[in-house]
Amino acid sequence: MIEEIYSQDVFREDFKESSGKFPTEQIGDKFAILLESEDQYFIGTEKSNYTVMVNWENDLTEFELRSVIKMAPEDKLSILPGQTPQIAGIIMQYNPDTQEGLIFEINSFKKYRLIYMKNDSKNRNLTYSKDNDWIKSENLKKNERNEIRIKSKENKFEFYINGELEFKIDLSKKRIDALAAGRFGFHLGPQTKIKIDYLYISASKHYTGRNQLLKLTEEEVKAIITENTKLKDKKKSDEIKEIEELKKVISLVENQLKELHQTNDSLMKQNLELEPFRELMGDNKDFIYTLSKDLENEIKSTTTLKELNKTLIDSIEILHEKQKLFKLEYLKAIESIRKEHKKDTIE
Repeated sequence: MIEEIYSQDVFREDFKESSGKFPTEQIGDKFAILLESEDQYFIGTEKSNYTVMVNWENDLTEFELRSVIKMAPEDKLSILPGQTPQIAGIIMQYNPDTQEGLIFEINSFKKYRLIYMKNDSKNRNLTYSKDNDWIKSENLKKNERNEIRIKSKENKFEFYINGELEFKIDLSKKRIDALAAGRFGFHLGPQTKIKIDYLYISASKHYTGRNQLLKLTEEEVKAIITENTKLKDKKKSDEIKEIEELKKVISLVENQLKELHQTNDSLMKQNLELEPFRELMGDNKDFIYTLSKDLENEIKSTTTLKELNKTLIDSIEILHEKQKLFKLEYLKAIESIRKEHKKDTIE
């Protein structure tokens, strides 16, 4: 058994949006499309084989691959003994220069097989049976989603179907040299349509190759986790503060709205009191304004008259004082003349 735990994700495809890693095309009766509404990759062919390769530069020779495949439903009446079933395969470590690689295939008859490809020679089946080397599996589900998991280490492979170990092999015992790092993909037989939920490829925690997602030590990862926890707590605290501030703002706005409603009620009451004057105004929309301006002018005129009147009163009082002084001076002059006249008479 392969005891290695492949905990480091190096490739993840959930088919939620087009990423360019999987082709979308239609060539004759062959097609590969992304079903964004279902988060699935849909590929199919009618009369011939069809291969779709992942656009990803792999440098792994030891890995864990996981994928979920569902074949198109079949009409039970058309499945007759000897008829060719739908066939879907996962390609591993394929090298275009040597045309070497592996294909793990499943079919709609609930069977699987493993094929080794080498140069232009005839493919070599690594499983053996009288049914063209197809092996019956109780773990495969017809017309349903099937999870395939493949583990590889030191030229050994293990194949799991829906969580159960189905088949394992040591290629060295089959006189097959260790496979070089190569490409991954999917291979379909004729009259086959499949939907793929996802494709994940993982490496061991010691992997440091070109596809390493996080080149960090364990201590650095722990530090990042701790910092992330602190940031989450701070964010939560900040959110609580923002909520409290928002509540205060909402309360203030509610009070202002309440005051505004009271003001509006007061204005409506005043409008009702002024309602009897509406008919008097008629079409003259400036009646109140004109009345106010006239009153203002009258007040100004009255004030001016009062000031003028005060000035006149002051002038009259001044004139009275001058008259009094004149009379006194006049009396003094008469008295002086009288005295002079009396003196002349005596002499």
